[in-house]
Amino acid sequence: MKSVMPFYLKSSILNIAFFNKLVKTPSAMLGYRKAMEEKNMMISTKGRYALSTLIDIAEQEKKGEPVSIKEVAERQGISVKYLEQIIALMVKGGFLKSVRGAKGGYLLLKEAKDISVGDILDAAEGTLSPVDCVKEGSSCEKSASCPTFPLYKEIDEAIYAVVNRYSLEDLLLCNSRGKLEHCPSKS
Repeated sequence: MKSVMPFYLKSSILNIAFFNKLVKTPSAMLGYRKAMEEKNMMISTKGRYALSTLIDIAEQEKKGEPVSIKEVAERQGISVKYLEQIIALMVKGGFLKSVRGAKGGYLLLKEAKDISVGDILDAAEGTLSPVDCVKEGSSCEKSASCPTFPLYKEIDEAIYAVVNRYSLEDLLLCNSRGKLEHCPSKS
């Protein structure tokens, strides 16, 4: 009797074989990893940490004092160095302001209800668009005749419809309730 290997194992083995053949040095490994990541539409750790950081700061800000990077890093399990990079993006994006001094830290620049998830992710990721040709402000000479452009445009619009439906306040409520479907949507 012939044994049949499940398709998901075959593809994993093929990927490992390809990876081992392709990757001979650490720099090649980074190139392979980057190429594999670019094939997938993903929200990176930077985007995920930006959201969790702003949620954390919004929750702690209720106590009336600025929130230190060190405290957020400890609660979120993020290195202080990486969190500093994310905080810099959030300050540049207009979501946070810094307060200097012994009890300094960061505060939200706007109310949580006025900060959309889409804006946070755009500030952290640069864009969520699935392909370059549909990014805001970009133009593609082939878009009028490209058979896939309408599909990519629809995917882009769907992504932004979802992430812009929710505010930071919605995520705070979701965090306390545990499920997104029970959260109010942003109108």
